[in-house]
Amino acid sequence: MRFLSGMMKRKGVLALMLMLAMTVMPLTALAQKSAAPADSGDDVEVVHTSKLEDKIPPVSGRLFFKKHRFELSPTFNVSFGDAFFQKLGLGLKADYHIFDSFSVTAHLLYNFNLTSRAVSVCDSSGECTSPEVDSMTNVPGRLGLLAGLGLSWTPLYGKLSLMAEHVLHFDFGLTGGIDGIQYSAPVNSEFEGAKKFAFGGHVGLLFRLVFNNWIALRFELRDYIYKGATVTLGDSTSKIENQIMFEIGLSFFLGAGSED
Repeated sequence: MRFLSGMMKRKGVLALMLMLAMTVMPLTALAQKSAAPADSGDDVEVVHTSKLEDKIPPVSGRLFFKKHRFELSPTFNVSFGDAFFQKLGLGLKADYHIFDSFSVTAHLLYNFNLTSRAVSVCDSSGECTSPEVDSMTNVPGRLGLLAGLGLSWTPLYGKLSLMAEHVLHFDFGLTGGIDGIQYSAPVNSEFEGAKKFAFGGHVGLLFRLVFNNWIALRFELRDYIYKGATVTLGDSTSKIENQIMFEIGLSFFLGAGSED
């Protein structure tokens, strides 16, 4: 009897443990199921944040430095506002950046002269045509070689965001210097059509759009000022000439650069 009683007790204990296990297992599975969305939501948020950071990198601070670097710029220039000649030119500029916002520069340009659209020659019948360049010998403004030295100061630095994915850096400032300017003296002037060199200078605005640490697009608007021979009128044999040029070039930076 004692043996049967012990067997019954053991069976009762086993049945009770089985019932408890069957009760606890669904509750555990339910708890795991309810906790899963919260974990999944955190994962989605982390992934989304990671992708957003990849698409929009931080742009605080200056990421482009010019100090102690050389800048070489093949350039193309075009004149505007000239009454007689439309000038198209090719050139080369070299800058050394003493500081990040201050540089010394040398440039060499050569101009090709075309007839300005503002000029026309009319015959006795009243028919007007554009004259040939070689026939325009009695007017000023025909330039050849320009060579000079200057200084550039670009204190303004900024960033431009494109489509919230690409950030371009730029700087902006002033430029000025001295120049030797070759020009053709007009007929009936003191030098009668000779190729003359005059000393003058330039002032202008400078803007760079930086693509990366090595390449930038360079824009300049310059006013070249010199005193050139003109047609003799009374006691006047020369006058101050202004030649306004828009110049665009592709700049290549050499060296690693450093912060100020």
